[in-house]
Amino acid sequence: MAIVDLLEKEAYADEVAALDKRVRQYTQAPEMTPYVKAAAHYPPLLAQMGTEHLTVMLTDELRRELKETLAVAVSMTNNCSYCIGAHVTVLKEMFHASDPELVGLAGVVSHVNGINAFEEAVLGDSPAMPFPKESADEVPLLGEIEARLGRLPDYYRVMANDEAYLETIWNRERVTVLEGELDRRTAEYVALAVSITNDADYSTRTRRETLEELGETDEQLFEALQAIEIFQKNNAWTSGLQLDAGPSGE
Repeated sequence: MAIVDLLEKEAYADEVAALDKRVRQYTQAPEMTPYVKAAAHYPPLLAQMGTEHLTVMLTDELRRELKETLAVAVSMTNNCSYCIGAHVTVLKEMFHASDPELVGLAGVVSHVNGINAFEEAVLGDSPAMPFPKESADEVPLLGEIEARLGRLPDYYRVMANDEAYLETIWNRERVTVLEGELDRRTAEYVALAVSITNDADYSTRTRRETLEELGETDEQLFEALQAIEIFQKNNAWTSGLQLDAGPSGE
């Protein structure tokens, strides 16, 4: 239950109605959402939030569908039910996202969350759980991974202390990121968004390098970072106010 009153739209001032109309030109929500009703208690903030969305989501290098996908990825990582529901609705209604695609998206998000947790424990200058890094000479599967990715991430080298486990996680990378329901470029952007959200520096660098090799520019990557930032903020906003999932859009 929301921690602030969410009134019917008729109870708000004309200024709020005008701002709501502006926001819904972007979200295509059929009615005033809980997100807007909450922000309407402080119209300058509602106006700012509308400007943020119009500035970040509708412009420049990256298509809107990808930005909405990043919004879902960040929200899944933060377990923000309101934002997951809102942006999944946009993906379904505006871009005809299918159930297999949404399951594939959740697959990438969950896979990379696992990788991030593992790397946090075993990598860095002073890892909390140090284990040796194996080489491709010792573990042939590492050579296969390096050939497929064009690099050999250190977390796979540590995973190779248990070859069966390494094979399991590598297969998960293949079925989610490399050969999943999302195209490779989108999947790598999702992996980048999850890694940034989790403060996973190693994976953030690795995924950025991969995207650069796939042809993404600094301008595109910076635009993705803007979308990731705005939805990290929105997750905190909606979760902090305890908003329940509403109609499409935020």
